[in-house]
Amino acid sequence: MRPTLENAELILPMFLTGIKSRVMKTTITDNFQITKEMPFFMWLDPNGGNKDVRLPVATTIGHEGLFYIIINDADAAESLVIKNAGETETVVTLGQGNVGLVFNDGASLTGWIGVVLDQTTSETVTNLTATGNVSVAGTLGVTGVTTLTDLDLGASGTAGTLDVFPSTAAKGKLALTITDQTGDTTVSLVIGAMAAARTVTLRDPGAAASFLTTTDATAAATDATAVEITRACDVSARMVSVGGTALTLTVATHSDKIIKLDHTAAASTVTLPDATGSGAKFTFIVTGLNVSGGHLIKVPDANNVFRGSINNLDVDASAQAAFATAATSDTITLNGTTTGGQIGDTIELVDIAADTWQVWGQVVCPAGSNVATPFSATV
Repeated sequence: MRPTLENAELILPMFLTGIKSRVMKTTITDNFQITKEMPFFMWLDPNGGNKDVRLPVATTIGHEGLFYIIINDADAAESLVIKNAGETETVVTLGQGNVGLVFNDGASLTGWIGVVLDQTTSETVTNLTATGNVSVAGTLGVTGVTTLTDLDLGASGTAGTLDVFPSTAAKGKLALTITDQTGDTTVSLVIGAMAAARTVTLRDPGAAASFLTTTDATAAATDATAVEITRACDVSARMVSVGGTALTLTVATHSDKIIKLDHTAAASTVTLPDATGSGAKFTFIVTGLNVSGGHLIKVPDANNVFRGSINNLDVDASAQAAFATAATSDTITLNGTTTGGQIGDTIELVDIAADTWQVWGQVVCPAGSNVATPFSATV
């Protein structure tokens, strides 16, 4: 019957009925060869591993436009690799649950064209390029280069997640997710202009943490190190206890902090770092009265010295005496009586130059004692 507008209604149902009746559903145990005599619709189970499916060679003009619709009926992540007759070219790869259409191109009787019609479960491809939108209902794995114009993960009312894996197996992953927003708004993460290629590393914060952000879009990066930022911002560690009988200070750990002279038994000694002109500042406050040798603050070596003065209040006379450093002063002793060391006494030391510590202090000499200089040269 020659198709015309008048008999199209009759021919189309006959055509569709003929095709629908030609369905093959089978489990393949090895690479599979399709012949021209097989049905157009094929339901193939790779049965435990990836399988090659070879298309037939169209040898006569009558086979132009020959096509097959193939469904990957795998029960796991197994692929059907559809190839031309000579296995020289992969036409299309069908992952688990994929429906693919392959057809002869009409220009070359041995040439085939293939397309995935549906993606409902899991698929891994080598390279993916899309200039429009990619919609994936299951899982899409890409092992090569992916170029996308837009990529939506999930949809309104359906959560989406982006998982990024490291190069080593079983070493975790980076998962990007989003929680409910106050309104139906879009949150944009924008990478600002950079002068060169950069690597931005987020280090382990030690526990659940949040980013500290600024409203200044032009804020420059800081040159401060992580140790410096922690020292300046960690208010929970502003007070440092000498505790035992000795403590050696460092700029990185103790600068700009309050050192508590709290040891009340045998003499406690605090040793300063080498002065370099760093501007590091240490504040000492007596929080424990020690009359068994007192609290000692010393420079690290014979090259370092103190420059400045300490005021000593004589409680008996209700008057202060100012004691200046000598050229060789390198030790401060708060003995609990004549040279100070009462609870609340304060000493400040600043690294002002190489081997030079500027000193200022206010101490108290209790009743029954006579004030004396706290400075000596013992290092």
